[in-house]
Amino acid sequence: MTISKVVAISFLGILFAGVLSPMPAQAGWSDYGYILDVNVVNNGVYIFRSDGARNSAPGCATFNARYAVNAANPGGQALMSALTTAFALHLKVQVFGLGTCNTWGDSEDVQYIIYQNP
Repeated sequence: MTISKVVAISFLGILFAGVLSPMPAQAGWSDYGYILDVNVVNNGVYIFRSDGARNSAPGCATFNARYAVNAANPGGQALMSALTTAFALHLKVQVFGLGTCNTWGDSEDVQYIIYQNP
């Protein structure tokens, strides 16, 4: 086998491996907006919506601009506290998702939030 054939076969192998590998989920985010429709479920899940315009929502996030936080762990509790504060003080936040819906099937998991400086 010639070197050019080996290179071509290697290139095709790399190309097909890239095509067949799973694509990462697209993480969504919102523009600055107010927290709406706060729901807390008995298993530690905190579900809310934001009225900020939604960008690049993953395919699994089928409920209108809704996000979910698992407040059964310390990181989720910190997020829930920050979101509850924003809701209570009527502060605008920007929400960034993970591109997954593992916490609540039709709502994007929250990665972090940013408070808008009033």
